[in-house]
Amino acid sequence: MKNEKLIVKLSSFLNFFIGIGAFVGSLMAFIPAFHESMGLSTAMLQDTPFKTFLIPGLFLLFILCGLNFLNGICYFTRQVVAYFFSFFMGVILMIWIVIQCLLLQMLLPIQAIFFLLGFLQTFCSVYSIRKRQLIFPSLNK
Repeated sequence: MKNEKLIVKLSSFLNFFIGIGAFVGSLMAFIPAFHESMGLSTAMLQDTPFKTFLIPGLFLLFILCGLNFLNGICYFTRQVVAYFFSFFMGVILMIWIVIQCLLLQMLLPIQAIFFLLGFLQTFCSVYSIRKRQLIFPSLNK
């Protein structure tokens, strides 16, 4: 039981930590002054479908930041859906990083770190779902 409580706390922490990281990333995408200071350049987007960091920034803000914060709140209110949602958020983060690496044709240490955080988020949720023998909540009751 101690391991399970630790995993739940870790999952909640990961939701907020990843959300904060995504928020900072979205600020870097939206505010041109951050581009130069963080080594970002629109020249990096040359071989991608994007001309600016606007669309990736919006994805970071609304999906990776907003939904991770929302899920962190679900953990605090002890909603079962938090475990499943955390799984999906981890998978989305890992897919985001893979696509980012493929489009930019580079792997930065921060990308590797957040990929591992997404993997850890996914692993923790699978562990909790299996340990509690949870079934995805249905709208049909």
